[in-house]
Order: sequence, then C-alpha cells, then structure tokens
Amino acid sequence: MHIAICDSNMSYREQLMQAIRASLAEESISYRIREYAHLQELVYDVQDGERVDAVFADVGDAESRQGLSQWRFDCFEGFLILTSDCERYAMLGYTLEADGYLLKPFSVSHVKEVLTRLCKRAGKACLTVMDRSHIIRIPYHDILYIESRNARCIIHRLHHADYTLYTHLDDLQKELRDKRFLRCHQSYLVNMDQVVSADTQFVMSNGDAVSIRQRERKLLRDCFGAYIRSKESENNL
Repeated sequence: MHIAICDSNMSYREQLMQAIRASLAEESISYRIREYAHLQELVYDVQDGERVDAVFADVGDAESRQGLSQWRFDCFEGFLILTSDCERYAMLGYTLEADGYLLKPFSVSHVKEVLTRLCKRAGKACLTVMDRSHIIRIPYHDILYIESRNARCIIHRLHHADYTLYTHLDDLQKELRDKRFLRCHQSYLVNMDQVVSADTQFVMSNGDAVSIRQRERKLLRDCFGAYIRSKESENNL
C-alpha cells in the first residue's frame, strides 16, 4: 500500500507516520509512506505517475479543503482519510466520500482502527488504474467486460459508468490475472461471473452481447462451462 500524508505541520506529519507504522507492524502488508507539506505537491507527483493508494489529508484550512474537494471529484478514487484538530469538518467526510476521519493529536488505536478497515478493503480483488492524474480502484466484481477500441480500453462496469483508459488490452489482462476473466476475442475480455449465456456470443448480465472468436468458439464455451462447474463445486463444499 502506497500511503501519502499531507499536512503543513511537520510535527503532526511525523506523529501520524509513527502511528501508521505502529498500526501496520503486525499486518502482513507491504507499505510505503511519503510526506507532503502541501496538497498540490502530492497532486503533481500523481500527475507524474506516482502511485498513491491512500491519502491522509489535513482539512484545517480553506485552501486545503477546496483543493482536496476538486482533486477528489476530478480524479482520485483511492482511500481518503481526513485529519483535523477539531470535529468541525467531520461532515466534509460524507461530502468527499472519505474512508475515515482522525482527530489530532493522533491516537495509535484510532489510526489502527482506520487502517485495519482499509487493509480489509484493499485485500478485496480490485483493478487499480492510473490514467494521467486519475487513480481509480475498480472491484473485479464490478467489471462486466473490457473492450479494446482504437488504442483505448473501455471498462464496462456493472454499477458505475464506463471508464476509458489509454492502454492495451494485453497489459490489462496481465494486470488482472484472475481466473474469472476470459480473453474471448482480440478486442474483448469478459468477466465470466457476469455471463448469463454463451452461444455465438457471450450475453452479459446487463444484456450486452460480446463477440467470441469464431475459430475457437467451442473451446471458449468449454472454458466458460468448466469455470461455472468449478464454482458450483466450490459452493457445494
């Protein structure tokens, strides 16, 4: 997990860093922490390709709140934990869909409670994608299928709007590495959990029809059938 701490007060940054380290000492998770005195420094790093999974951001001043609100809704869908020296901005957490709210001075027990919750959520299968300054975590179960079109990949999602990413389908397939995803065509990767029928095409749970490679149609249908039988067997154990 790549963690960013954003606070203009160096003392609080150090205190939070120590609390995070103490909280993760017994967790079987690798992590890295970077400190930022200003939110814009973090935004610039992300725009340059820096990976950030979780941000602890101070919301004590108006400039930070405004910048964080814009960044959150423009491009950052990672974990967000707000920090402050009072409870005045707790409601901001709902507005920004924050994953936690910590009061200063930081309590190790409270930091650990937040991080334990994040670690459980991070452990769930997700595709983390970065597109310019955008960071998005898409749960595998929310992916219907991925379509390659004109040097772009369109991630068709079950509960959210489609997401377009400028990358190759081969690269996304390597990133996913999950048995539920089947490359059924040069331009399509389907989530077999979301397939409702298979004939000359895969019909997805939202009604979309996805092409199956003609010369490997029987093999791909057999792969789908074997996957379904395997899941049914696991569920009956």
